[in-house]
Amino acid sequence: MSPPRGPRRDNRKDILIWAMLAIVISGLFPPWIYTYYRTGTADTSGMRSEKSAGYHFILTPPPPEHDFPAYGVKFDMGRLLVEWVCILAASGAAWGVVRLNRERISEATKNPTDL
Repeated sequence: MSPPRGPRRDNRKDILIWAMLAIVISGLFPPWIYTYYRTGTADTSGMRSEKSAGYHFILTPPPPEHDFPAYGVKFDMGRLLVEWVCILAASGAAWGVVRLNRERISEATKNPTDL
């Protein structure tokens, strides 16, 4: 004889909480880019360079690589959006798995001989 079943925990709330937490944390520690921009003159062409500066707290971005006006640092919105899309996709997949599992369990409790 199986133990009595009480109300089942709703895992979908956990998925939403973890997804929101992941988005907030990734927003607080976003990706940054080191930049180098030099405008061209009549004799030379301009230069532009960007490379990853890693992840840093939003209120304290990394300092530029060098102390010259052409060097800087900027927020990498493209990578942050890709992170958010991945978080939402993984959360959606987890939501679907939990939903299918709940449907399977509810059908099994209706027809216990089908187990």
